[in-house]
Amino acid sequence: MLFSGSFASHVAMVVREDDDTISVIECREDWTTDKRTGVMKTKLDDWVPAAYQAGYEFAWLPLERKGLDYVNSSRDNLNDWFSSVEGKIYSPVKDFLASFDHSYQGLPAPFNSEALPIYLRMWHERQKLLGFTHFWNEFIEAMGLRFQLLKDDVRFSKHQLPQTFNEAVKYSAIDLNMSLQELLAIPEKDEWRYDTNNGEETFTPSSFVIQALQQLKVLDRYKINSSEFTVKDVYELNLFDQHFPLPDQCMEADHKLPYCQLFGKYRLHLPNYSYLDPYDHMNETCPNKFENQWRPALC
Repeated sequence: MLFSGSFASHVAMVVREDDDTISVIECREDWTTDKRTGVMKTKLDDWVPAAYQAGYEFAWLPLERKGLDYVNSSRDNLNDWFSSVEGKIYSPVKDFLASFDHSYQGLPAPFNSEALPIYLRMWHERQKLLGFTHFWNEFIEAMGLRFQLLKDDVRFSKHQLPQTFNEAVKYSAIDLNMSLQELLAIPEKDEWRYDTNNGEETFTPSSFVIQALQQLKVLDRYKINSSEFTVKDVYELNLFDQHFPLPDQCMEADHKLPYCQLFGKYRLHLPNYSYLDPYDHMNETCPNKFENQWRPALC
């Protein structure tokens, strides 16, 4: 995701099933030739050639041993949960909002948060031409949900909430006395459902993996919103085994990395890999300063 500051653009989970089949479960964007998107399961033998053909840099980040113990004891939880969400759609709106968590430091250079309303207005005016009508309908609804959250003492009907981009800007300034940037920085709640998506749960690649880790009891004791995680936030979690004895094919591909990059034109560099312990409300108020890796404690 462009605005997240991540050095990787996708994240998925590899699982071994009861019949010893190895599969990849993920929420996929449109990056392969088959044009499949959303939550799905693919055999690893099929997934890897598709990633290679798409020109991806592919790295395997093994969970630490404690995490694997949780996995082995909670596999049924994961299978049941996956069966309930398979086929759910990918949300580019959630992907964007996950990267914008700070009202005046929400975008990385060369962008800046002060100009965000200008960027959004230009994009909004060209939505039909660019084919982003569904995105904008969901985006406007996302702002309406934040408006309702701040006015929890008053119940609004759907038609009283912002219906257009201009209305959302006016609602924010007049009714809430806050900027559009401050409104968008309000954390996304996992329990929110959008009429734009028929009230169905939606995912991003990162939120899918975080919820999968919750089902495996790796992150279940923390109060976190998976929708606030980007790809960068996933690989920064201190959950991966940095002392894993790399197989020969990993060493042959790139022996200098603490994880296994199997292929790709470029080295997949992941700054701050597996260094950050999870905590409650993680990644809900972090400034977006990936260019210098600055991150306040417990943001």
